Amino acid sequence: NPVLHSVRGAKSRMLAGITPDGNVVLKTYRFDNGKTVIQFKAPGSLNKPPAPREWGESGAKPGQFNGDPRVWVGSLNRIIYAADNTRLQLFDSNGKISGIWQTELAKDSMSGQPLTGPDYNVCHLAEHPNGFVYYGYRKDVYNLHALDGLGIGHGSVKIPAEIDGTENCQGSLEVDKNGNFYYGLGNSIHVFDQKGNKLRGTTLQASDNIVDLEFSRDGNLLVLTGGKWGKIIEITQSGVS
Repeated sequence: NPVLHSVRGAKSRMLAGITPDGNVVLKTYRFDNGKTVIQFKAPGSLNKPPAPREWGESGAKPGQFNGDPRVWVGSLNRIIYAADNTRLQLFDSNGKISGIWQTELAKDSMSGQPLTGPDYNVCHLAEHPNGFVYYGYRKDVYNLHALDGLGIGHGSVKIPAEIDGTENCQGSLEVDKNGNFYYGLGNSIHVFDQKGNKLRGTTLQASDNIVDLEFSRDGNLLVLTGGKWGKIIEITQSGVS
């Protein structure tokens, strides 16, 4: 598996993700004012990276964050998804909010009220090329839920029971054009179909802690590893066997 680049965060910014064109997403959250800082960086480039984009503040209103949000950059028009609690906020690349999706929650068997709290925060998210977005909760570890482009729910997908780690919001999720899911946990990548059948997998070096998975424009799997320091590994489809 070729290593394309070694990468590192800028100052206190952590490696948060990777885009289909190979740019690294850096993110930090400022606890004093609730602002989130996003920066796209082309690894290996001698050019100075674009200025960081900063937006948001503490709170529960549109455009505000209730705590440190989890952030994903979508491959479709580079939408930025930010999850705080049980909602997904959608931003464009300039930080302008374009929508809010309230995720569908399981209900308490006694009261019938939606189950809320940290156990039902959105932990994982991936875009299908057909426009569907799949997400998973911290506690509901063996289901991925599907939303269409309007944020309307469309059922769920099973995660194989032998895959551990989702309960602690660990790992990263991606989905290919055929609807198969790639779940990176630690230094391993597991591939499963929409019925929860594990298809195949691969293991990287012991030091490669997976931060994010993303398919490149030519269909290969880009793997971002690390925390503040890391690297980008490219794996062909046949390499995940």
